Amino acid sequence: MRKIWNVAIYARVSTDKKEQQESIPAQVSSLKKWLLEKSKNDKEAVYNLIDVYEDAGFSGSNFERDSFIKMKEDIEHKKINMVLTRDLSRFSRNYITAGYYLEDYFKVNGIRFISVLDNVDTLEEVNDIVPFKNILNEMYIKDCSRRSRDGLKQRMLRGSSIASKPPYGYKFQKQYNENIKTIALVPAGDETTEVVKEIYNLYLQGWGAGRIASYLNSKGIKPPSARLENFAFSKFGLWNSNTILSILKNPKYAGYMVQGRYKKISYKVKKVVKTPKEEWIIGGEFPGIISKEIFEKTQREIQKELMDIDISMIVCIFSLEY
Repeated sequence: MRKIWNVAIYARVSTDKKEQQESIPAQVSSLKKWLLEKSKNDKEAVYNLIDVYEDAGFSGSNFERDSFIKMKEDIEHKKINMVLTRDLSRFSRNYITAGYYLEDYFKVNGIRFISVLDNVDTLEEVNDIVPFKNILNEMYIKDCSRRSRDGLKQRMLRGSSIASKPPYGYKFQKQYNENIKTIALVPAGDETTEVVKEIYNLYLQGWGAGRIASYLNSKGIKPPSARLENFAFSKFGLWNSNTILSILKNPKYAGYMVQGRYKKISYKVKKVVKTPKEEWIIGGEFPGIISKEIFEKTQREIQKELMDIDISMIVCIFSLEY
């Protein structure tokens, strides 16, 4: 009796840019041709293409991919028993996780895995060279990450903004110096710029962050979150004290191009953490919305307010104990 293989074709590209997206149809087309030839030549098996799973814009080190997760669900529901991919790098660039799937997950779930260009077929024993190829794939993505971080650092050092959107009150302006592009921050010159000035002015008059937020809400002024694409569904539709304080503490409003205040833990982990102040990157100065004197005075007032809160807490605790 001929063995029946219910096949899943898996294709992936690391970005959703048009030039890379176009490679997915090429991957799928070549795999369909391979599957057709295999069906003709293998007289002991039947190959049924069940579905094609495509992930665009997902790194090879990240397994939280929409179509990959759907493929796993279909594996666990016994809809498929064979996974076909172009090469190991399309499947994964994380050698530890790739090893888990090839040596553990697929075997437990009775999955035959084929990587066409690597000549890997787990119907036979996994080739000894596969772990080394997986390591090389991960080294590639690690090197890409390192070069990308270095490129971002050079842009930050020359004072070019690396943010996807300018801070509230600013706009981007492209500047060129010997064909080197810099994304500079300049005051937007609209309501948002004036709101930033008013926030600093009110704070130095003794208004607290919460009172300022309530005041801006009462005037119907839209907060920074209004620039988000899904603003209509956002729960951050109003000013709050945290938003006010983030503006009051941001050195960019005084014309200091401070970047790198947050970073991802690693190229494998998406979690973002605060960067120690000594690791911040200051890429020069530019005309700010407020003066440096006003900004420094504001920082002193914020620190004083924090100290007052700490002292009041100590007094409260002391009075409770005695």
